Amino acid sequence: MKKKKSLKLLIALIFISFALLTIIISSVMTYFSETDNYHRECEKSLRQMTTHLTSLIKKDGMEFIYLEDYFRENNDKLEIPENYVNDIAVSKKDFYDYISEAFPGKQYGESLTFNELDDEGKRLYAKYRFEYWFSVFMESAESFDLQYVYYVYPSDAVAHKVVYMFDPSLATVTGSDGSAILSLADEVYEDPVEHEFLWKAWNTGYAPSGFDKINNEFGYVYTYNTPLIINGEKLGVICADISVDRVNSTILKSALQSLLILSLVLVVGTLFVVFFVDKQVVERIVSLEKSIKHYSENKDPELARDIIKVTGRADEIGSLCHEFSDMITELEVYMQNLQSVTAEKERIGAELDVATHIQASMLPRIFPPFPERDDIDLYATMNPAKEVGGDFYDFFLIDDTHLAVVMADVSGKGVPAALIMVIAKTLIKNHLIAGEELDKALMSSNMQLLENNDEMLFVTAWVGIIDLETGHIVFADAGHEPAFVLKKNGEVVEIKHKKKRPPLATIEGMKYVVDEFDIEKGDLLYLYTDGVPEAINIAEELFTKDRLVEVLKQHTSDVPKDLLKAVQDAMDEYVGEASQFDDITMLGVRINETSHE
Repeated sequence: MKKKKSLKLLIALIFISFALLTIIISSVMTYFSETDNYHRECEKSLRQMTTHLTSLIKKDGMEFIYLEDYFRENNDKLEIPENYVNDIAVSKKDFYDYISEAFPGKQYGESLTFNELDDEGKRLYAKYRFEYWFSVFMESAESFDLQYVYYVYPSDAVAHKVVYMFDPSLATVTGSDGSAILSLADEVYEDPVEHEFLWKAWNTGYAPSGFDKINNEFGYVYTYNTPLIINGEKLGVICADISVDRVNSTILKSALQSLLILSLVLVVGTLFVVFFVDKQVVERIVSLEKSIKHYSENKDPELARDIIKVTGRADEIGSLCHEFSDMITELEVYMQNLQSVTAEKERIGAELDVATHIQASMLPRIFPPFPERDDIDLYATMNPAKEVGGDFYDFFLIDDTHLAVVMADVSGKGVPAALIMVIAKTLIKNHLIAGEELDKALMSSNMQLLENNDEMLFVTAWVGIIDLETGHIVFADAGHEPAFVLKKNGEVVEIKHKKKRPPLATIEGMKYVVDEFDIEKGDLLYLYTDGVPEAINIAEELFTKDRLVEVLKQHTSDVPKDLLKAVQDAMDEYVGEASQFDDITMLGVRINETSHE
């Protein structure tokens, strides 16, 4: 039950996390989407309102132009009461009564124009029309649920100054009769950065797409601007403000409604999915797990049939049940076979262990090899890459004054290479002991190795015969690494064959050529296989012959055993944790200055 609960809880947490993440992402996207949509709706609504006001003003035509011109010159003569809405009818009556008295027989707008009025007539007309337009602006703001609607005109466009002509939110002052009147003709600097769209509307003569965002002592608002043009003359700009707080509140409310609906859908969907997954997935998996656990404890192959019982629907879990059932049946067969294979592997391992010891016993491994002679100091090592290797070395006295040394490398690794190694070592030694010349011995060995060489293996070899009295060395090189001589004066010399020949067991009838050189007593001859310079580190970089030479130069005075150890230590340090790739074989021989008697 514990596993079932934990699995069910995990699945529930996954779906809940998914639901929460979906809600969060959807909320953000919905908020930005609603913000964008509502801003477009606000702009549309404000454009409609300002267009409506513009059309009303344009109907007045020249009358509005006269009104604005009069305001520019005589705004100090206008006293608009704070309660201008209730005063409109009185102002209108005062104006028309004055016309009847001052201009008998004439009708304003028909036989009488604004320019024909006297100063008092103009003042009364301006007062009446101002109160009218103030009420129109106020009613427009209320009808469209706006914060402010007002009209301004630039008093100095270069200096970015405007005069507020119609603004229902103007402050009040005390009039000549002691009543509260509106403070008209406020001149204000409108920052072109903060009021970008105001000045764009004025300069272009078109209503721009966008808002000015104003945050001052009157509140935080979006302002939409529409230029007023009558008879081709730019007069001013109609501005409409809408509260940002109200906009944000509306957006948030809409987003929260969408979020609530989405959350409800996701919660119901999540509960349904969790219930479905529990019944159709979790319980079947838990049942399968119990059967498999029972099998792991009891190893009862009969459980294969029990697992099929929980298959259920023909889906992936059903297929998994069938696969586990088949796997248990196959596993039983495999375990039986594994026991046989393990026994066989143990037998082969034991035989390889024996082969390793046999190979080791076939190479000279007792040092010093000639304890009765103090004129020879010789040491050799061979580290196979596998249990048995293809490298080999050999050394033996042909007679009392001639020492033969062999360093060879069979291509490939493992048992096949080891078998060829045994044959090659035996052939070379037998031919030399029988008294054959070095070149003839290699030719004979080559022919014999080519017989029945189905594995197509070959042998690189360096074979030399050292005259222990004179230090004269006759050698042949069958595709092997050149030898080095470590001079007693500290110099390291590489000995290259003038006519190097290919490896043994490659070309039938190949004639091998000998070469010769001399060493002084106290010099050391160093032989090796390609496993030394081609040792690689974990970065797959070679040890290289150059590094080998540097090590040899540092140990020219060492005895052969110490020299070989120094080279091996340098390789081990360079290779590090990398596994050994090839057999590593080395031999060192020094002819001491003390002669054998």
